[in-house]
Amino acid sequence: MEKVGAGAFLVPYLITILFAGVPMFFLELALGQYLRIGGLGVWKVTPFFKGVGYAAVINAAWLNIYYIVILAWCLFYFLVSLSKVLPWGSCDNLWNTETCVSAYSRQNLTSYVEGNTTFYNLNGTIYAAANLTDPVKEYWEYVN
Repeated sequence: MEKVGAGAFLVPYLITILFAGVPMFFLELALGQYLRIGGLGVWKVTPFFKGVGYAAVINAAWLNIYYIVILAWCLFYFLVSLSKVLPWGSCDNLWNTETCVSAYSRQNLTSYVEGNTTFYNLNGTIYAAANLTDPVKEYWEYVN
């Protein structure tokens, strides 16, 4: 997909819009004006296409619900970000796990080893880098 780019999606999308979307849109507008009925009733002219109006209304309702949820998230994060200290900025919160590592404490995790080094009597807990999480990710998973 990286080699092809957006054309792999964009070309079929434009063809579908050109040959299906635009004609159905103009058909709905023209019939709606001619018969003086709305988008739901215009498809009752032909019983075969009666479900298209209902499908359009159901699709619009689902899209409205989807975008309302996204807008609620944006509003929530906007209001929370107005606080003096961002709750997702550190690992000192109740919802953080022991694998939480904030960006400010990451310099302590880096160890520079030069040449051949042998460790004797190593005692401690070692977390793999894959297990470490950001406070932002933990806030998203455990608070929301």
